[in-house]
Amino acid sequence: MRVTSEQSTTAARKLNRIGIVSTAARVFQAAAKALIVPLSIRILSRETFGYWLAIASFISWFSVSDFGIAQLSLAQIAACFGKNDKAGARHALGLAIKTYGALSMILLTGFAAISLGHVGSRFLSHSSPNSDLSAVDTCIAIVGVTFAISLSLNVAQILNTAGLRSEINYVVGSGGSLMSLVLLACAYLRSWNLSLPQYALMMTVPTAVVLAVVFVFTLFVKYRNILPGFSTGSLREAASLLHSSWPILVSQFGDVVLFFLPAVVIARAWGAREVVDYSFPASMFLFVVNLCYGWGQPHTAAYAQALERHEFSWIIRQHRTLLLRTVGIFAALSLLFAVAGRRVIEIYSGGKVHSSMQLLVCMAIFWTLVVASQQNYFLLLAIRMERVRAFIQIGNALFFLLGLYFGAVTHQLFLIPLVGSLGLIFDWLVATRATGRRLDEATSAQTVASEAAIVLL
Repeated sequence: MRVTSEQSTTAARKLNRIGIVSTAARVFQAAAKALIVPLSIRILSRETFGYWLAIASFISWFSVSDFGIAQLSLAQIAACFGKNDKAGARHALGLAIKTYGALSMILLTGFAAISLGHVGSRFLSHSSPNSDLSAVDTCIAIVGVTFAISLSLNVAQILNTAGLRSEINYVVGSGGSLMSLVLLACAYLRSWNLSLPQYALMMTVPTAVVLAVVFVFTLFVKYRNILPGFSTGSLREAASLLHSSWPILVSQFGDVVLFFLPAVVIARAWGAREVVDYSFPASMFLFVVNLCYGWGQPHTAAYAQALERHEFSWIIRQHRTLLLRTVGIFAALSLLFAVAGRRVIEIYSGGKVHSSMQLLVCMAIFWTLVVASQQNYFLLLAIRMERVRAFIQIGNALFFLLGLYFGAVTHQLFLIPLVGSLGLIFDWLVATRATGRRLDEATSAQTVASEAAIVLL
């Protein structure tokens, strides 16, 4: 019992360290973005910047292209670490590397077809037929290629997170934001007239370079003792892994609807200029959402390891602490921003963006509930309740789609987060009850087993 207690204490210390480093790194990235956004609005026209936001959201739809492999591989590798099973971790890592390589090649082919066939530009430019479609197509190709390359390098971040070393991801990842800021600042100071493709190169290539550095450092320096061989994993095992990950894939589709669909729908229904009015305030809330994500995401590995050691009570305590910390902080900051945000946005955007109080209040409620949903998701994944999460995300997506519909019909942006919040309330009730019941049952079963062993002895 003492060993597991020490392991739990060590895990808690690592989680706190990761949370602190993650917060510092994300604050730095947010500070960089706080300079990048106004510079971008000044260098690009409002419409061009709106297209950039829509294209970035469109490409983000393909975040589901990993078919849930990231989260499933994370749980598997973390469980192997919890059992000190190096052979199992090596096998899971090799399978993930091969799967990601194949998926990246498929994506590269797909983005080439989308760009050459003018599919993306026609979709995004429906309401602006006079727009420069060639620039939009080129931008989609640039962002798509860098996205596919980044996906193939994602294994390193999974491995760091599974080993409770994800602070490496955050620290090095800040380099991409810094490099993009430096390039954009040079363009602004020299009064360069950037085209949409040139801007896309500045925003995406630095991040891909940084991820390549993290990949090499992680696999060949930090975890070279579990580096798999070329023969590790088979097509049959990869197919089995993809089949097992369908609940996570459904959850990711829900994330696409909540996070990335609004910008594309608004661009198509109302024009690219209107995207800024929704996405600009949403990005400010998302900054704190990402901070909370950085605190919560490493807990998946910690919970998975503790599950293997049957430390159910520790998981319950740790998760309650996480919820109180993240949801409480976000709710307080969201309330403050809902009150003072209109003036902040006007000053920050140079008077080019105006947000209503209704929109900010509804966003504050919506994003607070998103934070709670995220933290519950990390626990659901670790205790192998992916199907429950998939069921929950279907409800979230349906409510949010209703919000998009009512918002588009009435031309009222605040209806999007308002109706979406209804689904997230349902999310909270189901997830909290399901995880609590599962862990309580596991704790009771472990107690009965321990008492039976004592009697037998």
